Amino acid sequence: MLAVIGVLAAGALIFLWEGRSLFKQKMKKEMIIFSSVLLLAVILYIGVVLDLPIPSPTKAIGTLLEPIVKPIVLWTEGEDFHDG
Repeated sequence: MLAVIGVLAAGALIFLWEGRSLFKQKMKKEMIIFSSVLLLAVILYIGVVLDLPIPSPTKAIGTLLEPIVKPIVLWTEGEDFHDG
């Protein structure tokens, strides 16, 4: 529990440190993106601290890139990659 409090405190300090300058410069879009990414990072790190099963993004990235990579691999191996 102490580790979770530490993660939340670190996230709050980072938000105050960086968010203050973004707020002063009236960088609204940057503030929204910064807040979203920081919130996601804090949530993921709390999951790591609590030993929750966090899936690796490798499988999803592989699935997304397969239609691009497969023809290239077949081409470099000298095979025809058309379905005909």
